[in-house]
Amino acid sequence: MIKYYLIFLFISFYLAGCSRTLVDYSVDSHIVKEGETLQHIALNYKVSYENLISLNNIHDPNTIFPGQRLIIRDPNFKKNSSDSGYVNKVIKAKKNIWNLPAEGKIIRKFNNDQELSNGIGIGGSIGNDVFATLSGTVVYAGEGLVSYGKLIIIRHDDIYLSAYGFNHILFISEGDKVEAGQIISQMGDGPGNIPQLYFEIRENGIPIDPMIYLENL
Repeated sequence: MIKYYLIFLFISFYLAGCSRTLVDYSVDSHIVKEGETLQHIALNYKVSYENLISLNNIHDPNTIFPGQRLIIRDPNFKKNSSDSGYVNKVIKAKKNIWNLPAEGKIIRKFNNDQELSNGIGIGGSIGNDVFATLSGTVVYAGEGLVSYGKLIIIRHDDIYLSAYGFNHILFISEGDKVEAGQIISQMGDGPGNIPQLYFEIRENGIPIDPMIYLENL
């Protein structure tokens, strides 16, 4: 089984088998609970996976244990009052435009201050094809992040990942190599039982507006 690394994304979420909890994003440390991974913790606190490893001098990300205290943020770092917790920067579109992950209308726009808005929602019908937007390696495929249904995360290189949520059927597994435009799943239901695909792009662990990269949307 491929070991999880760089699952980033998405806001407050449900851990498998756990009830939802409110997260204080200003805290400097976290006590590891049973079943948690570094990826889950990084996502829950909206911090970079790599920074979490660096701050805690972790050599093997898969060896954290319940009761271990992890530094979440450098306590010596002073956050500006205007800092929203994310890098809101202007990103120049890459020369190589990313492929569309699904056909349909945008029903939810990017807004990293709102739940399920670290990406976009693309409306459609249950069973519609979902495509890999770029080639890469599947680093996650499952239902561990309950708020996103059946979720796929693809690592494209050392900088970019893409995530595809609310799938009905998955056609790939962790460790699979995929090509740009390859069918990886079928669209399923999202919030309100509305058929849709949740799509997110992360650059160095930071969610960015997919519209910058996608063509024809």
